[in-house]
Formats: sequence, C-alpha cells, structure tokens
Amino acid sequence: MSEPDDVWEWKQEGRLSVWRFHINADNYEGWHLNGDVPACSSLVDLIERMSASRHPTWRKLLLVPECPRPILNARWSATRALTIAFPQRKTEPNYWELLPKGDELTLTLGHSKLRELHDAIAEVALCDGYAIGPDVDLRKTEGKNRWNRECLWIWA
Repeated sequence: MSEPDDVWEWKQEGRLSVWRFHINADNYEGWHLNGDVPACSSLVDLIERMSASRHPTWRKLLLVPECPRPILNARWSATRALTIAFPQRKTEPNYWELLPKGDELTLTLGHSKLRELHDAIAEVALCDGYAIGPDVDLRKTEGKNRWNRECLWIWA
C-alpha cells in the first residue's frame, strides 16, 4: 500500500502542455493536454501513487506554455500549471471538476475519473487522442455546455 509520502516523492519529468483554443466550433472545445513520452510516463506514475494512497492527495504540475497541435488561424492560450487533486472518499467516484483560475487549472477527480485519466494517458500513444470529462447528458444544452468547458483532450 502506498504511503502519503509516495505522492510527494514523485518527480515530474518531460514536457507537458495544457491549452485551449478560442474558436466557435463544435470540435476541440475544452482543454488539451499533450506530453512527450517521459511526461506521460511520469504522469501515469503520479496517478498510480495518488490512487494507491490512503489519504487525499494533490500535486501541482508545471507546464510548458505551448500549443503543439495548432489549428490553422485559431487563437489559443496555454496555462502554466495544472493541479491534480484526488480527495479520496470526499467525492463521488465519477466526480470531475476542471476549473481555471488565472493561468492555472485545477482538476479534481473521484476514483473512477482518476482511473479514466490514467488509462487515457497510458494508452494515448496507441491512438490519435482521447477526450474525457464529466459525466453529462450531451443531448441537453446544459450538459453540452459543461462538457465544452470541462472536457480534456489528451494527445500523443
């Protein structure tokens, strides 16, 4: 069983970026995460440590402010830090909240969503990309709007 210190002993590696596009389109709304192989491996390791911990955990990741997957003529902005928080039993298993504050993002996840993030990052090299986010009814405007604000695209 992991101890709380395991999360704090984790070291970030590689280049990791998080950005969003400023366009009015149904495609690619939300936030985008891209990492090189060392960054993705490092992030998978962090998530495994968080998941194994018996205590609420969080870590702040420093990001490279770039957009490695630009869309022609689309404006974009990058965030400089991403905090991943796992409050353990204080949230429902499917809890997902992605909140921007200034040039930082906080992603708070329940256990099921933490596992979903782990799997998406671990497997992204096998496909073109993933989009994960809150469990919402996309047939309803309210659900679609929340998905567009809080989804996270993960690119290799």
